[in-house]
Amino acid sequence: MGSPLATPEQVLKIAVQAAVAVGHWAGVLMITAAYTGARWGELAGLQRHNTHLKDGCIVIDPDIGATTKSTARPPKT
Repeated sequence: MGSPLATPEQVLKIAVQAAVAVGHWAGVLMITAAYTGARWGELAGLQRHNTHLKDGCIVIDPDIGATTKSTARPPKT
């Protein structure tokens, strides 16, 4: 049985498939998820002011953490 982690090539292949099927944003979301380990709610809850493109930093707000209050949990470490 193979490794439980995706290789960079596998991540890119998944991202391309998502981009073709849904839109370029889905491919970016797949790559971001793969390299940050962020959960769906954390990724979906990202806001523009929490993405710092100049230094490559994404801030997941520890008070919000998820997109809806019914599923809101603090972010992982």
